[in-house]
Amino acid sequence: MVQFFTSFLFILFSNYVVTIEALSSSSSSSSSDSCIVRNSVKIGVVHHGLPMEDIYWEHMNEAITQGAKDMSIDLHYVPLVDGHTLDGQQKIFVEMSAQIKNYCSDNSGSGGDDDDGSIIDALLVTLPNDSILPAVLTCKEKNIKIVVFNVGLDLAERNGLLFVGQDEFEAGYAAGKGLIDNNNSKNNNNNNTSTKIICCTNHSPGNSVLNKRCGGMAKSVVDNNNTYGGQYYNTGVNTTITSRDVSVDPNDCSSFTATIVDQCSPPEGEEGSDDWSTVGLYLAGQASHKCGIEFLREHPEVIATASDVSVELYEGMADNSSGLHILFGIDHQSYLQGYLPFSLLTLAVTNNQAIMNSKIETGPALVYGSPSEVASICQANYYAVCEDKADTNMSSSSDDANIVGIPFKSTAMISNDNDNASNLWGIVLGVLVIVIGLSAFALIQRNQRKNKIGNSVTSTLTVVPTLPIMEIDDIEEATTTSLESKQVD
Repeated sequence: MVQFFTSFLFILFSNYVVTIEALSSSSSSSSSDSCIVRNSVKIGVVHHGLPMEDIYWEHMNEAITQGAKDMSIDLHYVPLVDGHTLDGQQKIFVEMSAQIKNYCSDNSGSGGDDDDGSIIDALLVTLPNDSILPAVLTCKEKNIKIVVFNVGLDLAERNGLLFVGQDEFEAGYAAGKGLIDNNNSKNNNNNNTSTKIICCTNHSPGNSVLNKRCGGMAKSVVDNNNTYGGQYYNTGVNTTITSRDVSVDPNDCSSFTATIVDQCSPPEGEEGSDDWSTVGLYLAGQASHKCGIEFLREHPEVIATASDVSVELYEGMADNSSGLHILFGIDHQSYLQGYLPFSLLTLAVTNNQAIMNSKIETGPALVYGSPSEVASICQANYYAVCEDKADTNMSSSSDDANIVGIPFKSTAMISNDNDNASNLWGIVLGVLVIVIGLSAFALIQRNQRKNKIGNSVTSTLTVVPTLPIMEIDDIEEATTTSLESKQVD
């Protein structure tokens, strides 16, 4: 038993010695190598969205902030303003370029091998206009890790940058084709009222996202006209369709409706000129949903499709049974677009690893109906109030991200100090185990020595012969006999 316990303590002590040496070696090597911890990684975000004015980008920023928190990185983001007009868009592009150049200017990065002193180690950026590209390429030349998201697929692919998002042209084409297919279906049912005009609502003139979506819709119309030669399968029904790109104000529904009525009304002087069922409407972005649904309630004959999904769109779809005709929405999973790049950029900085694809497509996905109330909120990418998210508080994410000029720093970072503290407690615990073990061993040894002494005393007493008890007369007789014997001798 003693030998077993001694061997156990020896093995335990040896293991802790090895552990301590390994920790010491690891600590010394970490101070000399170039490994980068996540909480030192600085990621800058520059996008054209206006979270103060556009609910789509408010929720996109929640995804961005949550991605930064989950990766435990240092997030740098300053929101922009005034971008719904053409002049405002041009101003946005100038401000974006200035921000990007500032992030990639000489300052202090994480200190990795590729760090040349820039403020940031990685950049998440949208490319809504060609004018922003030179600033982005300047960052690329400085070894800044870059992911383009939401908009800028063509520019990203041409310049070797990873893109996360959807092909906006394909999304617009799908929207237009849906309206045309519905029109052809009506004609196939011998309905002589065919769609004559399809309008695309452009709430952000000059933005390449809206330009591509409306361009894709227009291409679907051209393909239809060329395919059918102005007729539906030679039935004699005229299927020539006109497409229009209409600039609208998404913040003024009265102006929105007036613009659609002015530019998309059925042609005057033709049969059915007062019939809005000949009009198709493509709401090209979430910013147009509120006013667009209001217009559709006033003109329920209009057939519509929409890019992006929102509570307003789902409510409109739920009203299809009461007269509205919204064929589908197009979801490109904006939450995924804002969240996913942070894992990609963080690994690119800390591990120098990257996927080989040139793009990660998050859409287009067609949504044909409204889910339950709770599911509609989640599927509209509003994760702040989703069920089953008790362990993650995202309700204040957008407020944190919108602090102007102040980098948001994660409150849940992975810290080297915490790791070292955990290692120290492990060492202390190991020492305590050793001390307790040695004390127990000493106690056992002392008890064994006591037992050994007791056994020796007992053995000594047992070898002493026991004298018989004699009477006095016997003693005298024995003494006399002894004396006589001596005399005879």
